[in-house]
Amino acid sequence: MSSEDSGDRSKSEKSHLTRNVSRCKSRRRLDLAAGALLRVGDGAEMYGIAVLMNPVFSNLASTSLEIWVLYFGMYFTLAAFIMIFLPVAPLINNRIIIMLSIYTLLITAAVSVAMPTYATLLTYRIAAGIALALHATLPHSLPVTNALDCDETHRRLIVVDRVMFYLGAAWCGLAGYICMDLIGWRWLMLLLSLPFFLLSLFLYHISMLIPGNETRNPVIIDIEGGLTYRHDVIWRIVKVGFYVSCNGLVYFGAVMLVPRVIKEFNLNNDTESPEGSLHGLDYLILSAVFGGANLIGQFLTYILNGKVTVGLKLGITSLACMISYVVMVYYSERFSLLMPYFGILQLVLGASLTEALIMSSDKVFFNRTLLKVSQITFEVCSVVALIVSNVVSNSFQYLTVLKIQLAMSILTFLSSITFLVKR
Repeated sequence: MSSEDSGDRSKSEKSHLTRNVSRCKSRRRLDLAAGALLRVGDGAEMYGIAVLMNPVFSNLASTSLEIWVLYFGMYFTLAAFIMIFLPVAPLINNRIIIMLSIYTLLITAAVSVAMPTYATLLTYRIAAGIALALHATLPHSLPVTNALDCDETHRRLIVVDRVMFYLGAAWCGLAGYICMDLIGWRWLMLLLSLPFFLLSLFLYHISMLIPGNETRNPVIIDIEGGLTYRHDVIWRIVKVGFYVSCNGLVYFGAVMLVPRVIKEFNLNNDTESPEGSLHGLDYLILSAVFGGANLIGQFLTYILNGKVTVGLKLGITSLACMISYVVMVYYSERFSLLMPYFGILQLVLGASLTEALIMSSDKVFFNRTLLKVSQITFEVCSVVALIVSNVVSNSFQYLTVLKIQLAMSILTFLSSITFLVKR
């Protein structure tokens, strides 16, 4: 009788364990889907300023100082909070904190649309900077589910993260083309990112309703000892930091130049837009350059994985970037020729930034301490490059900016050569 009771108890425990594992898998799928939607919203939030710049600044900012504070407030906030969040990413990236960041964005966005003043919009931009900093740490804290395939799994997660982000960028231009004239900039500001945040929030709520014990990350690879003092570990951090700084200056500078070149062309040639503002097909051009080209670059990154060495990939993309800028400086007045080259720049530079992100987040190569140092180096260099490139792009004539970008692309190519040097 006791053996039968023991057998029944064992079957009951196995059944309970099976149900709990199944629930945890369902919860994890929902979390990954919610995280993907979250990153689409982040991409729309980051690139949306290119679509909304003219109407927002002309209606709410009266002085050049107000424009600069409104424009760069989010980026400085993003840089500061990335340095705060990234060291503790596995601790803060849970559903509750992410959901709170979404609720904060929803509330501040609703207030800024209902009462469109300079103060409410600045509050929304700062809240967006904090939320984007939190969400940017997601790829660094997602669980690795298979120890034997951890490197490939991590690579896939990062590529998926970037694909979702650039889908948001593509959506910005498409939404501007469809909706700007229909609903105006205030409601468009809500439409760009908040639907994705709402869907993400809905999935997180469903995930929390699934019963069962919470499971922690099943595998955390932490290689201590031998790698701590290897010179090639520090050398990689230095190389990636220098390359990301140079690449980021060129990449984000190109992002800022696209709407500016379009407005310059409209100002000189388009009677429908006497003030040079964006309209009509201009938004589709933004969608194709920001979203379409970057998406192609991410897929190429994944396809070429293992077939071409990282050093060769970064060298080829940097060389293509440098050649593109030479052509663009030479044909700076030919709008129809500039836009395809801007697309090429987004394709190759976005792909190479993803490669650099993967290298800086290699859980096998770095131990836990130096992994955090590498990740912080990547994110901080990226955001600093974003801020500097925006300052440069908004301080000079676009032809001068093109020449500065050409010089930076040459430096990017030289920095890529360091990945071919073995130490």
